[in-house]
Amino acid sequence: MTQSIGSKSNEQRTYAENIVSIARYFTDTEGGAFRFAVTDDDLVQRRFNTELRQVLRGKGVPVEIHDWSKASPPDMYPAEQLRRLKAAHPETKGIICIGLERAMWENPEMLTMLNFAREALAEVGVPLFFWISFKTLPLMSRYAIDLYNQRIGANLYFEHDAETTDTDGSAMRFIAHETVQANRDLRPLEARLKLLEKQFDELKKIESPEKLANDIVLELLRVYIQIPGMVPMVQSLIDEYGGFVDTEKPENCFALAEVNRYLGEVQHAEHYYHQALQQYRILAAQNPEAWLSDVAGTLNNLAVLQQNQKKYDEAEQKYSDALNIYKTLVINKSTIFLFDVAHTLNNLASLRSDRHQYAESVKDFTNALDVYRELAKSNSEKYLPYVAGVLNNIAITQYYLHQYSEAEKSYQEGLSVYRELVKNNPHMYQYNIGLILNNLAMLQVELNQFEEAKQNIENALVIRRELASIDPKLYLSDVAVTLINMAMLYMANMPNGEKPLSCIAEALPILLPLSETQSKARQAVVTAFKIIKDLCLDPDEFIANLNDPANSASSPES
Repeated sequence: MTQSIGSKSNEQRTYAENIVSIARYFTDTEGGAFRFAVTDDDLVQRRFNTELRQVLRGKGVPVEIHDWSKASPPDMYPAEQLRRLKAAHPETKGIICIGLERAMWENPEMLTMLNFAREALAEVGVPLFFWISFKTLPLMSRYAIDLYNQRIGANLYFEHDAETTDTDGSAMRFIAHETVQANRDLRPLEARLKLLEKQFDELKKIESPEKLANDIVLELLRVYIQIPGMVPMVQSLIDEYGGFVDTEKPENCFALAEVNRYLGEVQHAEHYYHQALQQYRILAAQNPEAWLSDVAGTLNNLAVLQQNQKKYDEAEQKYSDALNIYKTLVINKSTIFLFDVAHTLNNLASLRSDRHQYAESVKDFTNALDVYRELAKSNSEKYLPYVAGVLNNIAITQYYLHQYSEAEKSYQEGLSVYRELVKNNPHMYQYNIGLILNNLAMLQVELNQFEEAKQNIENALVIRRELASIDPKLYLSDVAVTLINMAMLYMANMPNGEKPLSCIAEALPILLPLSETQSKARQAVVTAFKIIKDLCLDPDEFIANLNDPANSASSPES
C-alpha cells in the first residue's frame, strides 16, 4: 500500500476537496487499500460516484461499482464477489463499494465477514472505496475494527443533502478542469475557462449582478456548455444571473438560447432565438457584410430546435435560407464559411430523412461529405470526426433505401475513421464507435452475416455498458436498446427462447419507465413485445414475472 494522503480536518473539507482526495486516492494508490465515506443521503452518494468516475475516466483510470446487496448468491464471500468483478473487468483500477446497509439487512454477519476477509480484500489488488451510513459507522469499531483501522486517510463525511453539498460550485469547477485537461478536443478551452473563473471570482466582490452577468457570466456559460457534465453549474449560474442579461443585444439573446437549449428549456430557447434573429436581420439590412453570417447561424440553430419539435416545414425553410446565405458568403467573401455550408447541408439532410425523403437526404448528406473531406485535407484532426459522422448518417439513409451493400461500406468507412481518431483520444469517440457497431450489426442481420453481426453487437454492448456505468442517466437506455437488438439477432439466427428472453428481461425494466418520454425506448419496447409474442408468451405475464420479488435480486437497476 502507498502512504496516507494528507488532508484537512473533516469539518473543513468541502465537497470539491472530497472529490479531489478520492480521485488522488485511486490514481496514486498501488495495490489493495481501503477508504471510507459516510452519508445517509443516497443522492449525495450517487452524485459523488458519477462525478468521481467522470474525473477518473478522463484520467484513464476506470473504476467499477460493486453493490454488496446484489451478490449472487447472497452469501458469497465478500472477497470472492470482488475477485469475480475484477475478473469480469480486468482493466479496472479501483472499486467503489455500495449497498452495505442493505446487505446487512439480509446478512447480519456482513461486517464480521468483511473484517475476516480484510487480507483477501487487499489481495484483490486495487484500492477499495466503501460507502457507509452514520448508523453503520460505530458498528465498524465493533465488528470490523481490523478492516477499519487499515484504512488510508481520513473518512469523508457528507452531512448535507445533495442540493447543498457544492454551494460554491468548487466541485463542478474541478470536474470541468479535469474533463478539459483529459480531452484533446476541449483543451483549447482551458486557458479561457481559467481566466473567466478568475475574473468572475474577483468581480463578484465588487461589481453589480448586471455587469457581472453581461461581462463575464455569459462568456463563462458559453464555455461550460461545451464541457460534458456541467448541467448543475450552468443551471446554477443561469438561475442567479439570467435575469440580469441585457436582451437588447442579439448576441446575448443567442447565448441565452444556446444555454436554454443545453438545459432542455425548449420554449425559452426558441423565444431567445427568435429575438436574436429579429435583431440580427435589422443589423444585416444596414450592413450585410458584417451581420449576414449571424442571421444564417441563428436560422440554422433555430431550425435544429424546430426539427426536434417536429415543426418540419418551419425548420426546412430556415435551413434553406441559412444555406443560401452561406453559399452567397462563400462566393462573395472566402472559404471560411465552407464548414457552415457542410454543416447546414448535413442538418437539411437529417430533416429530409426524418420526413422519409431518403433519396433527397442521401444527396444532401453526400454533398456535405464532399465538403468535409475537402476541409479534412488541410486539418484532419478537426474535420475527420465530421466525415465519420456523415458516413454514419449516409449509411442509415442507404439502409432505409434497402441499399444494403452501399450502407455496409459507409458504416465500415465511418468505423475506420473513428478507430483512427480514438488512437489519439481514447475516450472521446467511444460512444460513436458503439453507435456504428450497433447499426452495422443490424444491417448485417439483414445480410445474413450472423457471426459478424454477433461480434459487432457484443462489442457495442461492452462499450455502452462502460459508458452507462459512468453516466447511467445518459447511456443506460442505449444499453437496453442494444440488448433488444441482440435479442432480434438471436431470433433471426437461432430462434430459441432462452437467449432473446434473457436480453429482454434485462432491457425491459430499463425501457418501460422511459417509454413515455423517449421514442427509441417506445420502439424498443414494441420490438421486445413482438419477440415475446413470437415465442408464444404473454407480454403482461412476462413483465409480471420480472416484477416478482423472488426475481428482483437479479433484475438490473434502472
